[in-house]
Amino acid sequence: MEKLRKGVALRFAIFSLLVTAPTAYLQAQDNVVYGGLDVTEKSTAVYIGGVKATNGNIATNGFVLGGFLSGAKYDYDTTGVNNTIDVDAVTVNTVVGYQWVKPSHSVALYTGLDYQDHSLNPDDPNTSVKGDDAGVMAQLEILKYNSLVEGSFIARASDVFGSYWARGRMGRQLGKAKVGVELTGLGNDSYSNRRYGLYAIYPVSLRTGLDFGLGQSEITGKNSVQDSDSAYGSVGFITSF
Repeated sequence: MEKLRKGVALRFAIFSLLVTAPTAYLQAQDNVVYGGLDVTEKSTAVYIGGVKATNGNIATNGFVLGGFLSGAKYDYDTTGVNNTIDVDAVTVNTVVGYQWVKPSHSVALYTGLDYQDHSLNPDDPNTSVKGDDAGVMAQLEILKYNSLVEGSFIARASDVFGSYWARGRMGRQLGKAKVGVELTGLGNDSYSNRRYGLYAIYPVSLRTGLDFGLGQSEITGKNSVQDSDSAYGSVGFITSF
């Protein structure tokens, strides 16, 4: 049950960006669109989202608006009954925030509405993460760039099913790409997930970049959800206009 397996916004949702692209990709544009695919042994998820700067320049101080949509298919084994539960999950959220952008770093705060729907087959009587619910969410984003070692930290939390997602990245320039390590923690009322892996961001142009992730995922189940480990892989894009 990965971030998007539970419908929690890889980026990835995780992620519930909202966006983590280097400022150089964004230039003096007011719109950013991103999307991607995340795969594990038991899940497949796709997502798309966007961010709009109200002042017309995403790379400067100001208010921003964001939206996110993800869909996932995943399954998990239960301990209470001898069943494998198949789940279709959908997540939608909208946020408003403010960002402070400096030559070497930026900080952004967001808040908004989160909606999730989890359709289980068959029903799991021991979990509360099923059906649909809506609530509020908040997100913190810190980016460090234009230095030998660059990094990012993003954390978000929602009162829908007790969902949370946090990811830290640290890396450096290697040729045209930025490469490094990433650590992710996420979960909700039915599981907690730890991810350890590598990432690479490759600029296709000044306004478009590709994002790749690969590593190990460890899930600790709650209530009747069994523990599980597997590899994870993700690929995404981000573009501004």
